[in-house]
Amino acid sequence: MSHQWMTLLLSAIFLVTVDSLDHLPLGDGPGECSKLCNTGVDMNGNKCNTHRCFLETFRDENLSIGSFRPEWVNFRGTRKTWPYILPYMKKMSSARAVYGNWKIEYFGNEGDQVVCEGEEIPFLDVNDELEGVIELHENPPDCNYYLRLTDGNSIVRFRRSNGILNKVSKKYNDWATGVVTFKGYWRVYKNSKWGGDYFDICEGDDVTDINKGLKDDGLMGKISGVQRLSCCGKNNPNRIC
Repeated sequence: MSHQWMTLLLSAIFLVTVDSLDHLPLGDGPGECSKLCNTGVDMNGNKCNTHRCFLETFRDENLSIGSFRPEWVNFRGTRKTWPYILPYMKKMSSARAVYGNWKIEYFGNEGDQVVCEGEEIPFLDVNDELEGVIELHENPPDCNYYLRLTDGNSIVRFRRSNGILNKVSKKYNDWATGVVTFKGYWRVYKNSKWGGDYFDICEGDDVTDINKGLKDDGLMGKISGVQRLSCCGKNNPNRIC
């Protein structure tokens, strides 16, 4: 094997990086920028966020390099079912949105997952089924959603895309006895990794009715998983929005 081919092979094995050349125009109002990434200056010549959009995905739950290769796939723009990296993408189970907001798509009838800038997700909503990623050129509503839970004494606010409480935030596993306030769409699970009974919380729901439903469904003090959704999950088990 030639030296050139060996170099190409090692590059493919140790690190798979996907670049994007797509750009959107600047905003049409004074001082506006239409993207989180890649913009240069706004309408008044002021600097905007010039980071390149960047999403990291990993094979393990620690968002790090382990003993298998390839261990991660990096994205710098929208990419869907690209044959070259698809075998690697299907092995990814965690993600970090370094710059920009992203939508992660999965194979089958599994819905999508929005990951907002700065979020680290040790367990994706669907493991080892990553089909593609979409670089979102705006702040999606999902990134402003929150869920405030209580145990009757203290309050904790959840914002990120999901949380498996008996794995990551262990002190809050089976902790919450009710909802205080919320914005957006959420699903809480009785078991970790999105298993067992679950309860959907949707924009416009009355908090008193939510807490009664949690009690009636046996989830009061038994919540082990939390997911942020892009739309109401009621009568929509696969979160198709």
